[in-house]
Amino acid sequence: MAGKTKKTTRVKKKTKSDGPGRPPVAIDPAQLKQMAMLQCTQEEMAGFFGCARSTIGEYIQNHPDALAAYETGKASGLISLRRSLFNAAKRGSDRVLVHLSKVYLKNIEVSREEQTGIGGDPIRHAHGVDRGEYKKARDEILKEY
Repeated sequence: MAGKTKKTTRVKKKTKSDGPGRPPVAIDPAQLKQMAMLQCTQEEMAGFFGCARSTIGEYIQNHPDALAAYETGKASGLISLRRSLFNAAKRGSDRVLVHLSKVYLKNIEVSREEQTGIGGDPIRHAHGVDRGEYKKARDEILKEY
């Protein structure tokens, strides 16, 4: 075997853009923060960046700067919304005042309804009733239809 040379092949090192799957997506933390401020869902962010929702979630989990941008953006957006609500309430918006009183003061509207059976009789329930009586009543009702 003296005359044979050993054949070698060089294997190209795979990068993220090689092989199966989609190419890498460039996600800008500043844009991510702006979208989080608007309370965009990860599904909406994925549509903007042109990737899957899971890609956004993984990116946020794996990149501390993206996680910070996401959390800061969400918090800033909620604060901005709350500020706008309170400003509208200060201007006298009745709808906003009612909403805020329900949320913060636990003012709720209670309406009481009393439901009765046929002719004002109590409503009869299937549980606790003799099966024979239940079937008889059911059959009578079905005869009408």
